[in-house]
Amino acid sequence: MISLQNMIDDLLAEGKNHFLREDALKQLDVSPEALTASVNRLRKKQRLAIPFRGFYLILRPEDRFSGAPDPECWIAPLMKYLTLDYRISLLRAAEYHGASHQAGMVFQVITPRQLRPIEIGRHKVQFIFQSPRR
Repeated sequence: MISLQNMIDDLLAEGKNHFLREDALKQLDVSPEALTASVNRLRKKQRLAIPFRGFYLILRPEDRFSGAPDPECWIAPLMKYLTLDYRISLLRAAEYHGASHQAGMVFQVITPRQLRPIEIGRHKVQFIFQSPRR
């Protein structure tokens, strides 16, 4: 029987930095309560971060100081998990392309649904609601 720790190490070896609760329950063949207990243990050891319920980030050793990988590494899989269209704000996009003279302090994401902000370690993600055009 594989443990959550082994599953995380396997995912990191494959180059993945996240996993979903449903996938972990299927792969580990454990009860939801046992998975929650394992996740909480690994959170305390700074091996996992949870930006959204059911979506887990795997922290590599270099990410543990800041508390999570840069949001640009995991925002696309999170939005796919939430089945939401999104856009990165102009300031962050300009920074990404080298056209900004300063670094943004908050990672802003424009979404068609209101979401609570996420704060993981030193990273802050703010969701800006913009209603879809008709």
